[in-house]
Amino acid sequence: MHPSGGGAVCHDGVMAERTIVTVTDDLDGSDGAESVTFSFKETVWSIDLGSRNQQRLLKALEPYITAGTLVSRPPARLPRG
Repeated sequence: MHPSGGGAVCHDGVMAERTIVTVTDDLDGSDGAESVTFSFKETVWSIDLGSRNQQRLLKALEPYITAGTLVSRPPARLPRG
């Protein structure tokens, strides 16, 4: 780390910089979230959730998941060329 406390480091006259990305929960702002996607009626959503909110979402969807049938996505079509 640079003596000033910044993120840049100098090695053999070459400056290097490290960027750290922290994903936060979209509902409660907690760190360590992961992107979760879900769909309903051909609309797909993505939300960043920590483990607590992932469990809350799963619990809310559990009766529907249990009663439903898993449907695989069809393979992506390759463009004609």
